[in-house]
Formats: sequence, structure tokens, C-alpha cells
Amino acid sequence: MPVFFQDRSFDNVSCPFLNLNITNISLLPDITPWVKLCHVNSGKVELTVSDKKYSADANDFILIMPREVYSLNSKSSDVTILNIPVFSGKGDVDLLKYKTLSPIIRYSTPLNREISDYFSLLLKESKGKDKGYSYMTEGLAHIILSSVIRSDAIAPCSDEEIRRSEADLSLIKTVKEYIREKYMDGISLESTSEYCSLSLFYFSHQFKKIMGITYYDYLTAYRLDRAIDMLADPKAKITDISPLCGFATVRTFNRSFKGFFGCSPTDYFKSLK
Repeated sequence: MPVFFQDRSFDNVSCPFLNLNITNISLLPDITPWVKLCHVNSGKVELTVSDKKYSADANDFILIMPREVYSLNSKSSDVTILNIPVFSGKGDVDLLKYKTLSPIIRYSTPLNREISDYFSLLLKESKGKDKGYSYMTEGLAHIILSSVIRSDAIAPCSDEEIRRSEADLSLIKTVKEYIREKYMDGISLESTSEYCSLSLFYFSHQFKKIMGITYYDYLTAYRLDRAIDMLADPKAKITDISPLCGFATVRTFNRSFKGFFGCSPTDYFKSLK
């Protein structure tokens, strides 16, 4: 099942958390507040980081730094994602001020070999949950980060890049909070731009520039993501769910669903069984 958004329940995280064995991943453009390390278990993943396109193969790692706009997409892959919280000013290196130079850590590189063992041990500790595992996983995550810091995969951002990313992050954070609170209602491009105290034209242009997709497509995907959760209940009815997710009519919901998934909601869930 595609995953549109990952961050809905991880606002307050004090230790690393994992999304295990995600198949056919589909993450829409977003800005991560964490260092995100993705291991491609099998298949191939297409990704975009800061407007540049890449392709990762099996056994590669994908590295995404905080504030970088990224998207991931694959129809034939299995991916495990490690999200590591970063705290500004912690330690001698502020990772909030760094960017990726090489988001793909290839299987054949020394850095990949260096972090693979720690990554595997972190997975084992996270699954086993033996006494003290939370300390162990956090420690292993920091060892991985130190290896990344000492590699040529990242570099400090310029003052201008930091200023621009802070402005972008502030805008997207405001939009996401507004959508999270109001997606069930009849919100629009106009109401959202007004909430952000920006002109409609500037807001529309800036959102598309930062995220790489239109505001309308992002809002529709957010609503469909919520609808998918509700539709997983075999007793759920589309006539009840579509208005709860902000769709004016069932027809609009079905048309939007087919536009994103290429099939009806009913056929989609039949394909998962």
C-alpha cells in the first residue's frame, strides 16, 4: 500500500523510530525534521532531493537531511526507514545546518559497509526490545550519524541556504498544521493563503516551488491518505467516509481516488487481499 505521509504521529520523538519493510513506497514531497536513513531491501527506488532526481538500488542507503525537500517512489521495492531526531545545538555539529552532497550511499562504498553493521544491530535491538534497548538504539543511531558526519556525504549549508530553508520550512509547517486541523472542512487555496497571510498568487507559486506539486494535489493526497485508513475497516462505507475526509461528494472522492491510484476504492482494496 502506498504511504503518502509519514509524520502524522511522530511529532514528539525522543529516540530513533523505524518503518519496517514498506513495499511499493510512495512518499509525496515533504520536508523532514529528522535525519532520514532509508535502506533499500530490494528493488529500485526513484527519489527527488532538492529538485534533483536519483535512483537507488537494492542494498543502497538513501540519506536525507533535515529541511531538505524530498520524495520517494517505487512500484517494486521493499524499504526500511530509520528516522533519527536531531536537536539544534546538540554536540559539536548542528545537523540542522547541513545538506546532502550524495543522498545515495551505494552498496559498494566504504560508508555503506561502515553503517550497515550498526544498522542491522539497531534493527535487531528494536525488534527484540530487550532491557535497555531504547538506549542501545539511540546510541547506535548516533554512531551512524557520526559516520555520516565524517564522510563526504554531507556538507555545511551557506548562510543564505539556511535562511531560505528556514523560511520554506516555516511556511510548509504552517500549511501542514492548517490542513491537519481543517482537511475535513471546505478549505481552499484562497483560505489557506489567507491563513498564511500571503497573497493567493504568491502562496500558490511558493508552495509549488518548495514542494514540487500544487497545493490542490497535496491537499487531495492528504485527504486520500486519511480515507485509506478509514476504508481499511470492512464495515466502512464510502458514503460516510468521503465527507469526513473533506470531499464534497462521493463522485469527487471516487474521481480523486482513481486519479491517484488508477482504480476505484473497491478494486484497490481487493488488490491488497
